[in-house]
Amino acid sequence: MVTPIAEGTVAWPADVVRRYVAAGHWAGRPLGAEVAAAADGAPDAVALVDGDLRLGYRGLLARADAAATRLAELGV
Repeated sequence: MVTPIAEGTVAWPADVVRRYVAAGHWAGRPLGAEVAAAADGAPDAVALVDGDLRLGYRGLLARADAAATRLAELGV
């Protein structure tokens, strides 16, 4: 099993980890790093769809950064 990052979080079973790593779906990078890499490679490709809203990876990254900045300002 992979060690959970927080108490109360359920660890990934070892067989699932092996399968995801072998298939190339899990590189051991944080989700933010994956989005940033996608934004570097294809900034205008659609990353998120919500009804009529469509955000490219660049826009998604910008909104995530803005949300993180605001949370930091609030002391979260």
